[in-house]
Amino acid sequence: VLVAGVLGAFAYRLFLPKAAQAPTLRYSFSFPSDLANHGGSRNRIAISPDGTRIAYAANNRLYLRYLNSLTSTEVSGVTGAESPVFSPDGSWIAYLHVGDLMKISVNGGPPIQIGTRVGAPASWSLRDEILCEGNGKIYLVSAKAGSVITLTELNRQSRSYADPQLFPDG
Repeated sequence: VLVAGVLGAFAYRLFLPKAAQAPTLRYSFSFPSDLANHGGSRNRIAISPDGTRIAYAANNRLYLRYLNSLTSTEVSGVTGAESPVFSPDGSWIAYLHVGDLMKISVNGGPPIQIGTRVGAPASWSLRDEILCEGNGKIYLVSAKAGSVITLTELNRQSRSYADPQLFPDG
């Protein structure tokens, strides 16, 4: 009976369908020469959660590029853009605009202000909250309602925060 059970388990594992593995992708990206002079120290590029697009800020504009394309498209209606971050589903991009936290749909439409003086977006959680860093503080901002919670503030011995991140579930 034991031998039959072991043989049965082996046969089951042998014919069990294999889980498909996602292919490994490698991609090289250089900013176009006319857009390379951005300045500042904030993040300039974001990769969509599904890995098919990048958004980048250059010369105070926001660009979207599909990785299967050789050209980028300027996101209409966006000026003064810095620090793009994709929403978890990839349908929105948050960015910093002259001190304000903005978001815009990747499918077009007008930019929407969701926060004031909360610094640059760093990451966007599945709970639809955006972690921002600026003014010596780290903020959590609701991407829908714009409500702001100050999570932490620098003490006098510290100089700055460096690229804070949320876990995907917040």
